[in-house]
Amino acid sequence: WREASATGVAPLTISDLAAVEVVENTTQGGILTPVDFRTLAESYSDLSATGSPSYYYTARPSSPEVATYPTSSTDVIGVQYWKVTPDLSSGSDTPASPDEAHYTIVDLAGSFTRDVNEVRKFMP
Repeated sequence: WREASATGVAPLTISDLAAVEVVENTTQGGILTPVDFRTLAESYSDLSATGSPSYYYTARPSSPEVATYPTSSTDVIGVQYWKVTPDLSSGSDTPASPDEAHYTIVDLAGSFTRDVNEVRKFMP
């Protein structure tokens, strides 16, 4: 229920991206190596270089995206990722998880409330 996939040319915007599992260059074949943006910036002088992508990183300029280095306007990437689950903010919201997991959410909430009440006993 949280695992998903997306394909397209990088940078690929994925609005519900939580964590990337794997990125594949589906045009050339092969798995891309994860790297953080800072490492790329320190290692390569021109991040706008074009070519067949070897690396991927996640960026969050306005919404989450998966970008590649070198960049390519033709190579398609496939991203296997974990989705962000929406917050439960009103009484009518329902969890995105399967029904059989809903009791676990209630149990965790009850446990959290008990823990908070225990801590409050020791506060002035």
